[in-house]
Amino acid sequence: MKYCIHCGQELDSDAVFCTKCGKKQISENKGVKQENEGLALGIFSIVFCWLPILPFVFSIIAIVKGSKHNVLGTLICGYIGLILSIGFLAFHIFMIVAVLSGMLPMLIEYLSRLGETYFPNMQNYLSSF
Repeated sequence: MKYCIHCGQELDSDAVFCTKCGKKQISENKGVKQENEGLALGIFSIVFCWLPILPFVFSIIAIVKGSKHNVLGTLICGYIGLILSIGFLAFHIFMIVAVLSGMLPMLIEYLSRLGETYFPNMQNYLSSF
C-alpha cells in the first residue's frame, strides 16, 4: 500500500490518481531517473570539458536538473563541468585569436625556449625515437 503525497489517503500500490483528492501521484522511479540523467550530464561535462560548446550546455542542464531535484552530486558535477568548460572555451578562443593574428609562431618559439630552459635534454630524448 502507498499513500497520497498530497492528502495522505491510503491508495492501491498501482494507483496513479488519489481516490480522495483526485491529484496525480508522482512515480518515485521517474524522479530517480531524472536525477541520474542530471548526474550523467554533469559527469559528461567534466570528462569532455575540452570540447568548446557541448559540455557548457550539458553542465547548465545538469545544474538546472540538480537544483530542481535537490541533488548535491549533480550540482557539484554541473558546476565543475561549467568551470572547466568555460576555462577551455577561453583557451580555445585565445588559440583562435593567436592563430588568426599571427602570434602562433611567437608562442611556439616562446614555449620552445621555455622548454629548453626547464628541460635542456628533452631534444636529445625526443630525437632518440
